[in-house]
Amino acid sequence: MDRRLFLPDPQRTGSPFWNVSAEAIVLGLACAAPWMLGSVAPWSELLLLLGAGLAAILTAVSGRIGVGSRGLTSGPGLALAGLVLLALVQAAPMPGKLLGVLDPSAAALREDLLPSTPETVIGDSLPPIPLPPPTLSESPGATYSSAVRLTAAWLLYQAVVGLGGGYAAFRRFGWVVAVNAALMGLFALIQTLTWNGKLFWLVPVPSAGGWSTGGPFLSHTHLAEYLNLGLGLALGLLLGSGSARLMGRSNRVWAVYLVGVLVLGVVVSHSRGGFLGMLVAGAVALLGLWGRRGRDWAGVAGVLALLAILFLTLGDASPYAKRLGTLLDLGDKGYLVRAEVWKDALRAVRDHPLWGTGLGTFAVSANPYFRSDQGVFWAHAENVYVELLIEGGVVGFGLALAFLAGVALRVRRALAAGPSDSDRALLLGGCAGLAALSAQFVSDFGLYIPGVAVPLLILVAHLCALASRPAPDTSQRSRPGRWTRIVGTVVTVLPAAVVAYHGLREVRAEAAAAWLPVSNGQMPMHKLSDLAPEALESLQAALRRAVEWKPDWADGHLWLGLTELALYRSTADEWLTGSVPDPVERARLSDPLWLVDVVRQGRGSTEALLEQEPVRRHLIPAARCFLEARGRSPVGPLAHAELGALAWLLEPRQPAAAHLRRALRTAGPHPELSLYVAEIAARSGEPAFAIRGWRQTLQFGDAAWMQVADASSASLSPNQILTEVIPADRPHLALLFADRLYTSSADRGHYELFLRWAAERLPTESVLLLAERLRLEAGARAGLGERKWARTRMTAALALEPGRFEWRKTFIEWLLKWGETQEAHNQALIGLQLSPGRLEARELLDRTAESLARGEGDAGPGAR
Repeated sequence: MDRRLFLPDPQRTGSPFWNVSAEAIVLGLACAAPWMLGSVAPWSELLLLLGAGLAAILTAVSGRIGVGSRGLTSGPGLALAGLVLLALVQAAPMPGKLLGVLDPSAAALREDLLPSTPETVIGDSLPPIPLPPPTLSESPGATYSSAVRLTAAWLLYQAVVGLGGGYAAFRRFGWVVAVNAALMGLFALIQTLTWNGKLFWLVPVPSAGGWSTGGPFLSHTHLAEYLNLGLGLALGLLLGSGSARLMGRSNRVWAVYLVGVLVLGVVVSHSRGGFLGMLVAGAVALLGLWGRRGRDWAGVAGVLALLAILFLTLGDASPYAKRLGTLLDLGDKGYLVRAEVWKDALRAVRDHPLWGTGLGTFAVSANPYFRSDQGVFWAHAENVYVELLIEGGVVGFGLALAFLAGVALRVRRALAAGPSDSDRALLLGGCAGLAALSAQFVSDFGLYIPGVAVPLLILVAHLCALASRPAPDTSQRSRPGRWTRIVGTVVTVLPAAVVAYHGLREVRAEAAAAWLPVSNGQMPMHKLSDLAPEALESLQAALRRAVEWKPDWADGHLWLGLTELALYRSTADEWLTGSVPDPVERARLSDPLWLVDVVRQGRGSTEALLEQEPVRRHLIPAARCFLEARGRSPVGPLAHAELGALAWLLEPRQPAAAHLRRALRTAGPHPELSLYVAEIAARSGEPAFAIRGWRQTLQFGDAAWMQVADASSASLSPNQILTEVIPADRPHLALLFADRLYTSSADRGHYELFLRWAAERLPTESVLLLAERLRLEAGARAGLGERKWARTRMTAALALEPGRFEWRKTFIEWLLKWGETQEAHNQALIGLQLSPGRLEARELLDRTAESLARGEGDAGPGAR
């Protein structure tokens, strides 16, 4: 047994019971945090918050939290406290003039997204909802939650630094985390090989494969981050292992085994960022080998040999090798998408450079800055540094840099003052784990996952504690004074109580989330039609309790309003069952948007509609909920859209266009939402905003072009669609519209109008690649009967993309139609050569050969 694990610390004072209890809690947090599904659920986060507060209180009672370089005024501790203060300042209400001075863009955005006077809901007996106070944060509730989490991090940091357990405590932490990470890696591999769609074979994970998840984590990248943290510590234990034995075997043997298992776990996790982080950890560990003994080199060389054997065994055809092979592919879609997200999101820094948009607000604040639809709702930037710069601005980013600089200075001091090579090697291993995660955070958001952040913070606190230790002089030891205990206890108990209350509030509030439909990475929308009426009523009750516990929860108010709308549809449908037998017509009449038509066309007054029970029971509460949601986060687009749909229920009266303009301003590249806004605008008699909504839907991608085509053609002329709906920089959409809307002979003129409009603009379109542009222009020219142009463009497209069989098949069909049989046969021969196993290629060749044999076609390539 390695006795160094149990050596007493000559600098540790206070009651041994408090010290041992606090250290046990810290080790428990480092191990349990990842196993609780990454601790992202409120119940698991509550346990972490309580553990951090309790560890800090025990350390304070022991007298270990004081003032000085290793106490409340240490550099990293002050930087962490500065981030807490920043979040509180961002979330705090302030005078509007002060907001205009501190962040003019935030003040202008607030003025644009909120009315000048509060609105009330007609028929609502509850007090009016006031306008939200001016704040630097675009979602004060989310920023306050971030402040509480940072406070818990500060408490945990102070507890670990205050314990001052020295290298013995750090070595215990290293062994515990390394073993825990190895067990997690083995568990992840077994779970993936026996994947049944559930974590722990019990918790369902929608739309995720075995390799996409990572053991107890929802994402394999977060698993790789924890494994890299354990790998760095295991490398330190390997380099610092001596002759001591643990459970009958040399420490070196156990360390080599842990390193091997962790390397295997990182490789098979399919995380490319994790693999790069592992290389960084290995590089840092190798720095510690200079001047070391030959057997140390032999141990690392053995690990490298095992890694080489592993890759040779897997081979190039293995899924792991293929996944890692994309690291060198600069055109990889994953890299390009992330780079585009960072580029777009960083535009928020231009508008909010100093104070940021508010810690914890990326999901709502960055959304309007995205310029293309990637098919997902970005809750994080997939880059910790970019996200921190956006949310915290220069102030927050500077505090984070100060924290890292303080840690680096203390690590350097600890390396210079390490009592032995073994201790310095262990310290270097901790640095390796820290460096690995710092590198991985460039392409991931693991710092926002408690299962990764908590052990990382404990590691950092240990590194800082080792650097802050005074020279051991037992004669100078003294028990902490009474006032030291009192001050330390007060300083920790008060924030610990706030943290605990917040955690309890989160658990009580977000218990309703269990009833919500899974978003699968999409923006929450207005459809809850899949839920039965009984489930909707249960969700309604749960959300009402939730917003009582957490009144600043913007999404809670939003979901409650959506639930009320779904209950209105259900109730109205039930009322109409006897009088309207057609289910399609009944669904139309049950839609709350049908009432917009009724009010606009004068078929019913607001007062008459308020007498209907479904309106009183559900639409009035829904409108109030959307006002509450807008007040908690004015940048939430769906609340503005729903207020536009219910504008006839609001006083003072203002057109729906006012709300719809705000919704489009904040919608970002989400076609379902902008389509919904356009539908509301069309029903409300606001054609300009309907056109704007359709156009915005198309500007960000092609996902919803069919819905836009069908909706716009119902009220607009072909010329209006071309000039006002289809963006000029996306002319290929005109070809899609033409094929969908104007295929009959009576619409031939409109069809050719769209084709010519597209053909003239396609050469300058920047959205598509050159080969795709040439193919589409060829199609337009062919539809217009311009054979020479079509033939030239398609030939050029196939020269760039010779393997596109469908393109060549279309070209052959044109050539046969034009009577160019010989050229069609030549193209069929090329197609068969490039796709020898394709049945269609053989059939096309036979068809063209038969046409040649019959002497069909005599038009040459020079025909028009």
